[in-house]
Amino acid sequence: MTQDWFQTYTGHAFPLFDFKPADFIIEDIAHSLANLCRYNGHTKFFYSVSQHSVYVYECLKKVLNIESKKLLLTGLLHDAAESICGDMISPVKHHPIMRPYVDWINHVERGLAEQFDISYPFPPIIKRADNIVLATEKEQITHQPPPRPWTLVEEPWHELEIEQWSPEVAKERFLAAFAALS
Repeated sequence: MTQDWFQTYTGHAFPLFDFKPADFIIEDIAHSLANLCRYNGHTKFFYSVSQHSVYVYECLKKVLNIESKKLLLTGLLHDAAESICGDMISPVKHHPIMRPYVDWINHVERGLAEQFDISYPFPPIIKRADNIVLATEKEQITHQPPPRPWTLVEEPWHELEIEQWSPEVAKERFLAAFAALS
């Protein structure tokens, strides 16, 4: 028989498919995302999903002038499902063969939205901030020039200088942003 749960950082048994909103624990999310490297690790240095999420939150505030706590929290938690489902690079994730996986991600995102009262489906402004940070990451943490052009829809956030954060720092800053919005 296949196990349908996994043990989280805090010791919680997370049911992979039949979860309840209360199964999502912010400490587990923050810890997992801080230890999960973006771009399958193909970056100049370790760069976590947690750090990316903090930058999306800051982009919403500082670049797009968003004041709504709900939207800011949505930005911070826009990749929180990856703490359950893992981070998969977009070209693979959006291939038709991956449809069941994407359906599962959507199921997890709905649970997160209910638990943390974030906007779902994600409003376009969240994707815009995500794309601004993506364009910034492309310039600063991937090797240049790229072997082929990236498909980018936003300009980089030139005022942001991406720093190398340890997982501990990324987790701390993610939780601090979460606390500021709670």
